[in-house]
Amino acid sequence: MPGLYTLNSVLDASGSSFRISSEGFKSSKENKVIVVECPNGKLEWVPKSSLLAKRDKITAPTNGEIHICARNENEYYKNVSAFDTETQDIVNDNGTDLEVVASGFEPLELMIIRSFNGKEEVLPFDGIQPRSVDSIKSSSDQVNEWENYKTSTLRYAIAESFVSPGEYTYRLMHVRDACNHTRALYGKYNQMDGKINRDSPETAISNGKIIRIKVWARPGVKWTGNSASGIPFKLSHDKARKKIVKLPFSVSGDGPWTLEYKITPLDASNSSDTDSSLAPLPNPEIKRMVIEGDGNGFIDAKKAGVYELVSISDTRCLGGQINSPSVTVLDTKPPQLSIVSNAISSDQCIGEIGAKVELTLVGEAPFFVYYKERLGSSVTEKKVSVPVNKHTLLLTPELAGAYSFEFYRIDDSNYPSGVSINSIVKQTVHPQPSARIIGSAIRRSCLGQNVNLDLQLLGNGPWELVYSIIRPDGVTTTLTKVSTNETTSISIGPFEIPGLHLIDLVEVSDSRRCNRKLQIRTTIIIRETGPSAEFLCPSSGIKSLEGKSSFIPVKVIGEAPIDLNYIWHGNMNEVLKYHISKSDMVGTSFTFNLPANKLGTYELLNVYDYCSGFIGTNSRCSISVEPKPKVWFSSNNLDTHKNPLAPSVCQSKSISSNIAEIKLEGRGPWNVSYMIQHWNSISEFGEANRVSFHKSVVVGQGPSSIKLNTTEPGIYKYTLLQISDQVYKELQNVDEENLRPITLKQVVYPIPVGELVLYSPKGDKINDKGFNRDKSGVGILGNEFKPAPVTLCIPRGSPLSSDSQWKKLYAEHAPKIRIEIKNQPGLMPPYNAWVKLSAINSPTKIIEVNNINPKDNGLDLDLSESLIAQTGRFRLRLHKIVDSNNCVYTNIQPEGKSLEAGVEIEYVEAPNIVPSSQHTNTNANFFNRANLDSTSDDTKNDYEESINDSKTINVCKGDVLAFDIIGYQSWSVHYNYNGRSRKKKQSKSLVFKKLLDSPGEFSITKVCHEIENSCCGNVSNLNYMVHNLPSVKVSNGKSVHQSIRQGEKVEILIEFSGTPPFTFTWQRKSLVDSSGGSSNSGANRIVTGKILETHTVQNHLEHTYTLLTSSEGVFQVTFIQDKYCHYPKSSQKLI
Repeated sequence: MPGLYTLNSVLDASGSSFRISSEGFKSSKENKVIVVECPNGKLEWVPKSSLLAKRDKITAPTNGEIHICARNENEYYKNVSAFDTETQDIVNDNGTDLEVVASGFEPLELMIIRSFNGKEEVLPFDGIQPRSVDSIKSSSDQVNEWENYKTSTLRYAIAESFVSPGEYTYRLMHVRDACNHTRALYGKYNQMDGKINRDSPETAISNGKIIRIKVWARPGVKWTGNSASGIPFKLSHDKARKKIVKLPFSVSGDGPWTLEYKITPLDASNSSDTDSSLAPLPNPEIKRMVIEGDGNGFIDAKKAGVYELVSISDTRCLGGQINSPSVTVLDTKPPQLSIVSNAISSDQCIGEIGAKVELTLVGEAPFFVYYKERLGSSVTEKKVSVPVNKHTLLLTPELAGAYSFEFYRIDDSNYPSGVSINSIVKQTVHPQPSARIIGSAIRRSCLGQNVNLDLQLLGNGPWELVYSIIRPDGVTTTLTKVSTNETTSISIGPFEIPGLHLIDLVEVSDSRRCNRKLQIRTTIIIRETGPSAEFLCPSSGIKSLEGKSSFIPVKVIGEAPIDLNYIWHGNMNEVLKYHISKSDMVGTSFTFNLPANKLGTYELLNVYDYCSGFIGTNSRCSISVEPKPKVWFSSNNLDTHKNPLAPSVCQSKSISSNIAEIKLEGRGPWNVSYMIQHWNSISEFGEANRVSFHKSVVVGQGPSSIKLNTTEPGIYKYTLLQISDQVYKELQNVDEENLRPITLKQVVYPIPVGELVLYSPKGDKINDKGFNRDKSGVGILGNEFKPAPVTLCIPRGSPLSSDSQWKKLYAEHAPKIRIEIKNQPGLMPPYNAWVKLSAINSPTKIIEVNNINPKDNGLDLDLSESLIAQTGRFRLRLHKIVDSNNCVYTNIQPEGKSLEAGVEIEYVEAPNIVPSSQHTNTNANFFNRANLDSTSDDTKNDYEESINDSKTINVCKGDVLAFDIIGYQSWSVHYNYNGRSRKKKQSKSLVFKKLLDSPGEFSITKVCHEIENSCCGNVSNLNYMVHNLPSVKVSNGKSVHQSIRQGEKVEILIEFSGTPPFTFTWQRKSLVDSSGGSSNSGANRIVTGKILETHTVQNHLEHTYTLLTSSEGVFQVTFIQDKYCHYPKSSQKLI
């Protein structure tokens, strides 16, 4: 334990004292050893601002992790809630909350590793030197001296502001005291394995070796959009404007958020001022709102004032300092208009010519002023745009009269729907001479032509008009026009040079000699030449498609609108016209398609706009028709030309080289579509069974062809329907012409399809698998069908020693094999067939069968001459069939593989069953057969003879019958027992045994091979009658003790059950008294002794037998036998 240790004395084993050396000590008083306490330390979180933590909604540490909100660099928190008066009194406090508590001999050195968002940094606490005890002064008082070395507990503050959000982890690695004692706190070195062992994070946190601090970012808020521009918002009561101004803002942090904002009213007297620096009034209004979603929101400003963001908080923290400026919302008033008007007097004439109206507007520009100009019953509405607050409006109508100007509406930017006003200005306007040009301000003409300008004169006539003509070369001509009419015209021209001619109306005077200067100008553009036009037509003309509209390309140069005249030479008296509008023609050059719906030559006559043009050299173009493409069947190798027939062919599995040649005209390549009609029968009767449409692309100019389908029998009709080429892109109907047929017929004969079918000798079909066609519809029994062998059962022991016997046996037992050919339309009987025969130990044979007619339901095959005389397997396969059309079926495919589609026959000898030598008849009476009344030496031989005939054999209950089975394993034995049929399977054993457990009738009916199409041997001579065993009772089956006197006789009654005659054996045995010598007890148990006499009674026909005896002893029946059975163990006792 720690303390101050002094070595006073040392004794050895004998009790002698050691001399204590003072070497190494300055004096004898310094022979002391100081043991200090091991240094230790831990990290602690000491919150110093509990009120702020409470306001920040930070919960208690979870899983050892401390959660706080990020702190401001200058202060924890400035913009507190306007509702919270307690938090407003918090002074700035940046005191740290993280401390390390260390204990040990000072000075101490600590090592802390800080990790911030994954980046580590070492925080050393050292620099206190020296690390020794030299500076400790000695003291005579040991107690006071130890005080200098006692352990001290110190707290060191870790300077951390926690301004940046993120994850902070502090690990206290080790502590070292002044004696250089180092203690590892987090991670200790293991000298055994060289590894550093550390506590689990949970243990280290609980022990203060690790502190984890999660610093959450404080939420923020700022104005966005127009709110951040610094421009005041304005409220308007106009119906076209929203009555609420939305001030957009955005917040950051984890929602939902709570926002507080302040509204400070403005001085009502200055609310119309647009200056945003208005001094707000006191008594602000504080409001709070909750924001959810993505953090974007609006403050609905329903009234004027200064809007200021006060505070923001999210689910964890209260927001930091808010630097967003305030937003001013001003209330606007409707615009106003004041009018001051004065008459405008003419300088040269008597009277007023209009009114001068001074407009003073209140509101926000731009303004729109609406008024109505009334002259009698004529009303004209006008609109004036005013960009400033003051404007002068000059009203000088052209016509004389009493005018009324009614101002009825004014708009500004805040009230776009306008405000109704009612201000009227009345003014009498005296007539003033004036003139204006009627029509377009720009006119066009050509050299040598005149242009008439229509004029309207105003005032009191007659009038005198002065006008000037300014040519493009600068020459000016001034002319005067006198007119008494209000409408007149002046003629300009003829024009001598092209270019821009300006016509100015200079001055006009009326009958009162009132002159008025005019500033009216119009422009006349003079062009030297007119438009031009010509055909863009090749020298060979344009080829047209039959039945289609044709067009001739025309190129025109000029300025629209342009008119074009042309004629068709088929009717030269009719002039055709075509107009080109300005919307059709953009620019000075235009190419278009001129409709030409008739064949022949078209010619351009002339072209003109406001000038006559000229026609180019290519003024004519001819239209001709391009011939349609054609297609037909070539008549080569066809039977007739009118209704061509292709040579008849036999059905094949695929589209072969059988083709029909076609010929074409036109510009290839061509697309030809055709129709195929198929009748299943050989005669073309009724509608086709199947119709299909096809397309073919023909490229070359040489002979082309269409493949003919021969996969199914019947009549095929090919009809060419439509054709297209490179000129006629759309398909054209094919027309039939003389010697150019478009239909073709071909007969496809069917392939004879047959199969080998097996029938029993009685005529029943053995296997009925039917036809299995492949995808092409050709095959016999299918190219994937492999039938199981057909088993033929031959009675066992049948002689097969000679051919005659084999043929007889084959005719009696073999199935009939018939070649059956499916009757199809178009087949031509009779047929010839070839059958391949493969037998065991015999070479393969080909059997030819001729003159097969399907009307006779096929033809039976006689294979007795072809098969050798033996049982076993042989295989038949239909090799080839040919009909009278020479259509052949063969099972040899092109790749050389045979179709496994034959019939396989297996001849099996039927099994047999005979009584076995293991037959045990323990209770059977061999001395009693039917009608046997006496015993003899030949009785056993007679029994063996009886089992070889069909008579019933008598057996007894309890007998076990055994039979030997002859044949191929495995078998099933079928038998009847008391009217119930049973079957027992024998897999391996060659002996069938049966325990007869009840009386009745037992017979074996047949035994079969357990294979497909079981081969059975019928049994008729194994019939058994099962009898009950005979029984005997002595003295009614009771044990009787009877005493008799000497010389008297007693009757003993013996009763039999069974079928007489009975044969039984009785014995008399000596009587032994088991009572130990006492003769007084009649109930003593009788014990038999030695046999005194034995007698056998034979052929007793009655069911009872009386025995008279005068001898004493125990009488027992030891053997009983009736007509069929015996039982040697039955016994009774007699006294």
